[in-house]
Amino acid sequence: MGVREIERSLEQWQLGIKDLRRRMLLAPTPPERERWYAILLLVQGLTAAATAEALERDPHTIGRWASAFGEGGPAGLMFEQTGGSPPALDEAQQEDLKRAVQESPTTSGMELANWYWKGVR
Repeated sequence: MGVREIERSLEQWQLGIKDLRRRMLLAPTPPERERWYAILLLVQGLTAAATAEALERDPHTIGRWASAFGEGGPAGLMFEQTGGSPPALDEAQQEDLKRAVQESPTTSGMELANWYWKGVR
């Protein structure tokens, strides 16, 4: 997908360069930030090969992202976890843990001066 096709996609999805930058900076996951950055580089005139080199990716990957954007717009760049183990903690437990580690270990009933990985195991 070349610059013209990307520009048509931007027009179709009513997005400008500023929108691309904003979406890149505010993307919720690193893979989505990288995908938005790739689209930004493409619209600025870089080839898929040059974009791939800049991002240390395969050119076919850049092409897939560009096609996904062309077909699905912003939703086409969303990241979906497809591999690996599921998180050990659900979202509520993760939030509880984040709050707990902001406090002293003694607040949680642990006899530690500071949090460290061996003490938490």
